[in-house]
Amino acid sequence: MLVTYMMWTAAGFLSILLLIYLYLVLRYVVKRKRARRKEKHKQHLRHLVAHCVKTGELLRLRLTRQMELEAVEELLEQYMNVLKSRKASLRLSRLAQRLLVEYYRERLRYPRLGVRYNALLLIDKFYIPQLTEDLLQLLMRERTTDLERLEAYRILAKTDYAGIRNILKHARDWPDVLYRDILHRLPEERFREYMRGLSIYPKRLQYNLLDVAGDKGDISFLPQLEALLYQTDPEIRTRSLKAISKIGLVRHPEMLVPFVGSSIWQERVMAAKTMGIVQKQEFLPYLVQLLSDTSWWVRLAAAQAISGYSTGRDVLWQVVRTGRDAFARDIAKERLERMVPHGRTSMD
Repeated sequence: MLVTYMMWTAAGFLSILLLIYLYLVLRYVVKRKRARRKEKHKQHLRHLVAHCVKTGELLRLRLTRQMELEAVEELLEQYMNVLKSRKASLRLSRLAQRLLVEYYRERLRYPRLGVRYNALLLIDKFYIPQLTEDLLQLLMRERTTDLERLEAYRILAKTDYAGIRNILKHARDWPDVLYRDILHRLPEERFREYMRGLSIYPKRLQYNLLDVAGDKGDISFLPQLEALLYQTDPEIRTRSLKAISKIGLVRHPEMLVPFVGSSIWQERVMAAKTMGIVQKQEFLPYLVQLLSDTSWWVRLAAAQAISGYSTGRDVLWQVVRTGRDAFARDIAKERLERMVPHGRTSMD
């Protein structure tokens, strides 16, 4: 009985393995056959898409079959990855808007997360503003994941959806990196509009607007950033200093001097960094003063700033040789050792 039981068990196990094997083989065959059919569609469409990209004409085809839509989607994505010119990107976007709107509308309602999220990524890549309402419906569904919401917000910002302003104003638990990502995607004129109305927004949004203004490096923001150095909010002042340092220019250098004596170490750090970027000789005595700061971060920023000046090495050597403050001598020596060419010691 035991032998018979074991034989039947083995036979059942082998049968299951055989069924799995046959399923995998069948699945592979079907997948290969489908891929060949899709490739035929791509071959048929490739020269049409290339002609449209070259001339700006739109395809007059009406694609309804799933295979055709997948084929044209892959072709457009391939061209988008290869062609980087603005003209080509605009033409590819127009093709996607002409051919794929309904296709993506259905994909956004698909039960599987992977299908929905992949559709979001390609909507973002192709720039399809006709799907704004569908994105808003996606955001209202309970099953929508945080990952999908993030991508939907990014697309809405890129397409200049008017309601993104309220979304940003009421997003209280977003990390700064998400704020900045979305603000970077706003059209330039829309971002300037936000900057002009800076004071009406919640503090978190104000802080991130200032960070993005610095990232853009546009000197037209300087008058506003310099005016904000007189604000009572220390975080506004610090972020404005940071933005000015990223732009690398200040119209009134004397505005930086009061921050050397600030009671807030972050302001002293940003003042030192900005003085290192602007590089006015009259800043050197203040930077030397900051080498004796109680904060290591301030001392480091001051030493790095001094080392960027043409006379920076001499100034640091003078501190090492004659400085009375041990902290100042240590940070100056440390910075000099990093400045010395490879193979030499700081005492050569």
